[in-house]
Amino acid sequence: MAVALLGARGLFSQMQLALRTDSKHRINPSKGVRAALDDFRYLHKDIANRPTRLQEIVPLDPVAEKYHDASGFACGGVVIPNNTARSRNDECSPIVWRASFPEAIQKRLVSSQNPNGDINNSDLELVAGIMSNDAAAQNFDIQERTVYSNTDNTPTMFWMRKGSTTTGKAPAFLLRAQALHQRFHRYVHRIDYIKGEHNDISDIPSRKPHWSDEELLTYFNLHYPQSLPWKIWTPPPEMMSCMTSCLLRKTFPRESLLRQPKASSFIGAIGSNSAAAYPSIPFSKPAKTRFSYSKSMPEDTKRVPYPISGRPYVRHQSKMPYGLLAKRASVWGPKTPEPVWCTQF
Repeated sequence: MAVALLGARGLFSQMQLALRTDSKHRINPSKGVRAALDDFRYLHKDIANRPTRLQEIVPLDPVAEKYHDASGFACGGVVIPNNTARSRNDECSPIVWRASFPEAIQKRLVSSQNPNGDINNSDLELVAGIMSNDAAAQNFDIQERTVYSNTDNTPTMFWMRKGSTTTGKAPAFLLRAQALHQRFHRYVHRIDYIKGEHNDISDIPSRKPHWSDEELLTYFNLHYPQSLPWKIWTPPPEMMSCMTSCLLRKTFPRESLLRQPKASSFIGAIGSNSAAAYPSIPFSKPAKTRFSYSKSMPEDTKRVPYPISGRPYVRHQSKMPYGLLAKRASVWGPKTPEPVWCTQF
């Protein structure tokens, strides 16, 4: 039911951790377990007013492509809409965003100078992925649409694909935030891995927090020109406070995530239909990254190249979260031999 009940898939981390305890007679109702049960009560009350729709489950052609990254002191990224996206602003411009981590978070980051820290780089990369989704939701109408992310951090990719982890550390709290955020904004999220050298577009906003807005926009318009000029989006304090609480392994109020974006006000020129297009045959399994040591059968999962629209910053072929199934044979299973009738005894 977690597939149909959007948001439930990200609430199992603390419950899975409780089931791994050594006690054979009872489950320890920790704060994390009680918070998860409270979230399920919230979903139970909300399900009648908020039914799950098909376009929240089946991935469609993405209306926005995102790149995000994180350093030890900031995170940032970009959101590039396609020609079917609907902006919440006056123009459907590409967005560059950034946010600095509080000093308390930076001091707890694991490094050669701080080997006893309890926050690692992958935790910050996961924060960047969630903040990137919020940047897309607040600037574009992605309700019942698909957004596509690119990351150079494999733990972030697999955490966001699976939706949960058997741990009580920061990823469990962050995945809960991602699940509630996705349920509230009603979008489909797909994420794939790219090499760091192909993710250079998100390096500047995550590693140059001291640059002014004018310097950042000048750099992007010069090195990554688009049909419309770049715009800067700054995450609201409520969102950054929520991410900080997650990194510190503290529960946060749902209201900090449930921020209703303003209605879409931009109406584009008359042209082709902007309705979301379904892929030919959506693949039922989540996207998989094939490695050289993979033992999966070739028929298990296939990739189709994502059509690149000539953007100068793209240096790789994106991997879509669904593939095209091969044409099925007209006959399923082995053929039954025709009976041979014997007329002589």
